[in-house]
Amino acid sequence: MTYIIDILQTSIIIYFSFVWIYESKSKKFNALYPVAILMLCIIVFLTNYNDFVNLIAVFLLYFLLPLFLLEFSCKKTVYLCMFNVGLLSLLNCIFNMIIILFYSKQFDNVLSYLLINLIVTFIVIIVLSIRSIRLSLREFYSSSKQPIRTIILIAVWSFFILTTLITLIIETNIKLGISLSIIILSLLGVSIAVLAYLIASNKKKQFYENAAATLEENMKNQIRHYEEKQKMYDEGGLS
Repeated sequence: MTYIIDILQTSIIIYFSFVWIYESKSKKFNALYPVAILMLCIIVFLTNYNDFVNLIAVFLLYFLLPLFLLEFSCKKTVYLCMFNVGLLSLLNCIFNMIIILFYSKQFDNVLSYLLINLIVTFIVIIVLSIRSIRLSLREFYSSSKQPIRTIILIAVWSFFILTTLITLIIETNIKLGISLSIIILSLLGVSIAVLAYLIASNKKKQFYENAAATLEENMKNQIRHYEEKQKMYDEGGLS
């Protein structure tokens, strides 16, 4: 059952991120992707959560279908899908780690797992529904350089792996796990602050670049206007 919960959560966020943040105009993606989510989840359920079927469903929904249905470039689509999967995995793992820290045991039942996923999904959708955040994320991706985007992707997956390891450590050594979790959460907080600063700086830089370009264009128009007037004056004087 947890496989279906993961597939549903990640696929829904992938769908909303492309439709809301990056404003996908692909009618194929907007119409067919939700249907594919429903059909593949039914197939996973009917095959009794077969590992091979789960793997195929994940590959189709997380990567292959977005590649074929979206109008974006292959590089952009793969990057955004990997970022979404990594970020959701990280958030789920953080919530799971917090539950272990507060309750000294992991919630293994399906209801608790579903609750964590619902909370994370609800938070992400609420954040994505804020127009200013969507615009900032879209502008940051379109204007930031490839190395910065790559570093952010690596950081997300690195934090996910570290958080997973700490969650396993907490189950065997609670004191060591608490110390490591505080360090990781502090580093994560600093990383989020740095990312927010980068987005704000990038937005400010883009504003000044646009203002400079507009000023330059106005100056060129003025110069062209005066040159034309001078030319007309010269031709009138000669005649």
